[in-house]
Parts: sequence; C-alpha cells; structure tokens
Amino acid sequence: MSEAIYLLDSNIFIQAHRRHYPFDVFPGFWRTLEELAAQNIIKSIDKVKIELIDKGKDGDEIKSWCTTSLDTSFFLPTATAFDSYQEIIHWASSNKNYYSRAKEKFLATDHADSWLCAMANLDKRYVIVTEEVSQPDSKKEIKIPEVCHEFRLDYMNTIDFLRKLNVQF
Repeated sequence: MSEAIYLLDSNIFIQAHRRHYPFDVFPGFWRTLEELAAQNIIKSIDKVKIELIDKGKDGDEIKSWCTTSLDTSFFLPTATAFDSYQEIIHWASSNKNYYSRAKEKFLATDHADSWLCAMANLDKRYVIVTEEVSQPDSKKEIKIPEVCHEFRLDYMNTIDFLRKLNVQF
C-alpha cells in the first residue's frame, strides 16, 4: 500500500492557531506543517480553503499564513470525489439517527466535513486529521468520526498525527 496522505480538517488549523499552537509561541508547529505540505505528506481540500481563506477575515493570521505558506496545490479539488460524495450524502440523508438540522448542515455543499469524508472514501491512502471526537449518540450533529466508522475510513487527531510522523518540537 502507498504511503498515507493526511487530509487536514479546518479545525486543525483553527484550533491550533487559537488555542494549542499560536504562531508566536509555536512557530515550529507551523514550519513543520509547511515542510509536510511541501513533501505532499499533508493536504486538504478546496472546501477547507473556502473556510480558512475565502471566508476568512482580512488581517486574520491563519488566513495570511495559509495564503503565503501553502501552495495552491495543497487544496485538492473535491470535484474528483463527486461519486464518493454522493455515497456519503446518501448515507447521511437516509440516516434516521440525526435531526433534520444536523443533516442539513452536513449536506450543505460548501460544508467541508462531508467532502473530506468523500475524499477519504475515494482513496484509502487518505487519513483525515480532525479534532472532532466521536459522539455516536449525538442527534444534533454528524461528526466526521461517525462517518469514518460507517465507511471504514481512517482518521486521527492532531497529537496522534504528530506522533505517527515522529514530529517533535
């Protein structure tokens, strides 16, 4: 099997920037992401780009970092995963465990979570990196881990991801 490619969810960047690894305290974290991106070990998707850059506020550090530090090829086009996306949204829309509002949010075409899952479902080399935690009894939100369990997709959180790659600061 080919080497894993780690698909980063928006919350990896946002939570790192705001809570765990601020730019001024942990510049090594951000340099590591730049190096991993340059080596094509990490990627993300165009829907994450929309959340981080296109909808980001001017002057926002994360928007600026993404714009200056990540090559445009970092954000994969989700159009390639349309058939896989159809499979994911069919499961979500027909799932009776979730409230309608949860389904609407997950099924929104600009919502990154469903597309991240579709990309991982399309190519099993992709491992989703997210800070979402499994909540199988939740009816209010469809979480990435639940989709991953259903479709047998690999996912992990930031710390597990860094450990897997033997990253130390």
